[in-house]
Amino acid sequence: MTLSQLLGGIGRTLISSGVIILMFVAFQLWGTGVQHARAQDSLANDFEQQLAAAAATAEAELASAQTEEPAPSDGAVDAIDGTTDAAEAVAAEPVEPPKPKIDPDLLYSDAGDPIARIIIDAIEVDQTVIEGVSVEDLRKGPGRYRTTSLPGQPGNASIAGHRTTYGAPFHRIDELTPGDEIQVQTLQGLFTYVVMGHDQPDGSIRGHHIVDPSATEVLNDFGDNRLTLTACHPKYSAAQRIIVTAELVGEPADFVPRPEDLAADPALKREWEASQIEATEPAADPNDNPVLAETTDAADPVNASVASVTTDGGPAADGSIVDGSIVDGSIVDETVAAPIGESVLDAASEASPISDDFGEGLNGDRAAIVPSVMWGLAAGAIWLAAWFLGTKWRRWPMYMVGLLPFAFAMWTTFDFVDKALPSY
Repeated sequence: MTLSQLLGGIGRTLISSGVIILMFVAFQLWGTGVQHARAQDSLANDFEQQLAAAAATAEAELASAQTEEPAPSDGAVDAIDGTTDAAEAVAAEPVEPPKPKIDPDLLYSDAGDPIARIIIDAIEVDQTVIEGVSVEDLRKGPGRYRTTSLPGQPGNASIAGHRTTYGAPFHRIDELTPGDEIQVQTLQGLFTYVVMGHDQPDGSIRGHHIVDPSATEVLNDFGDNRLTLTACHPKYSAAQRIIVTAELVGEPADFVPRPEDLAADPALKREWEASQIEATEPAADPNDNPVLAETTDAADPVNASVASVTTDGGPAADGSIVDGSIVDGSIVDETVAAPIGESVLDAASEASPISDDFGEGLNGDRAAIVPSVMWGLAAGAIWLAAWFLGTKWRRWPMYMVGLLPFAFAMWTTFDFVDKALPSY
């Protein structure tokens, strides 16, 4: 082999390597967008069906409640003032329609299934949010950290998304400013969040802040009702994380326990089922039941409020926040409530621990390294086979025959390589 042939071979190898790298960049910037768009179309249809099913259930329950008319009055009139009995007067007052029951299995979807729709007009975002933040989940769209609250419910609802690949739903979240609105539609309703301000090193206030990849404390419950958006920073890098926090406007939706929590805690399940029955039945009149009036009297705040505490130590079944001192507007004796709150918080932290990073969805999946290498070798073998057969037969016809299997092998290689790399 002459020097010119050696240099020619090196040159062709470098050119081929450069072409493959450019092909991979094109795959990340545009090919992943095609996958994301197809997934979002399917997710949007599925979520619309969920909303329609939830609306139909609510209408059926409301119609059933309206058909249950109160018992007719006997028409008795007080001989002194000519009025009906007090109990009948109360029964004659307008009654607020009962809230529809919420099925935890419907509200908490499986990983990869839709749970909400997020709309951020300021940066032109309209995406279907899915459960989970794994590599496969975030390829479909923004995903909810499953250890955090559901959007609209009490606590910190946290969502991750890509900035440069797979549709780049959070590409412009660095442009959000304090006061910008974020709307989230769930099966429990439409909720509005307002972006909160964060102090910057230069003294300015912006709608985001930057943290290290291990700073998962931003996903914790801070005692308020907020939405946290996370993504990699800077763009085209996973060196840091950009965090946007927004505060819920108005009251949160009723807290609904996770199905796995209900299955693991029979006491919580009984409490939840009882709360649902109470939410759909008219309240009993204490005047008609002296015993009930005594046991539910507001003068006994401990008995009246302990029943609403859930096993996660935060929101109660009616959506109120348990802070160890005030529950449902009643002052609780801290000597009774504090131990319960501490044990509940400890149990919740053990059942749903937050990892020490933001998950493989943003850090990459190392399990994809071996498949990417194997598929890369397969693509190279296909190309070499086409070249060798081309020297024995006809070059260009053989190249055309090998093009389709080579393209498939390269696409699969790029797909696994993208899984292994940190997500941007």
